[in-house]
This record gives sequence, structure tokens and C-alpha cells, in this order.
Amino acid sequence: MVHEDAHGRIESLKQVVMYLQAGRSVDEVKAKFRDVISGVTAQEISQMEQALINEGIQSTHSSGRTAL
Repeated sequence: MVHEDAHGRIESLKQVVMYLQAGRSVDEVKAKFRDVISGVTAQEISQMEQALINEGIQSTHSSGRTAL
């Protein structure tokens, strides 16, 4: 499902990252990512990253996991 509004796209991107953070494999989330990434702007990706940071998800700098 492609979200037409920026908020919906940001929330969907956050969900993909959270799936990966929770341990799902890249193969498991690849189809959803392809669906979500269509039409996403660099600004929306930046907003998603900031939202995840604000919510307390760890990035590479503090956890050693893949960067957001």
C-alpha cells in the first residue's frame, strides 16, 4: 500500500526500520520497503530518522547495528 501523505510514508518507513531492529531479516521486509519507498523524499527520510531517535531507537553510533 503506497501512502499518499507524508505522515503515512514516514510512519510506514518507521515500521520497516522497527521490523529490522526487532530482528526480522532483510528478505522479510524487502517487499514492504519497496512499496513504502516509492515517492518518499529525502526530507521524509530525515524526519523518520529524527522521529525514531526521539522515540529512543538506537542507531549505529550507540548500538553497533545498521545505521538508520
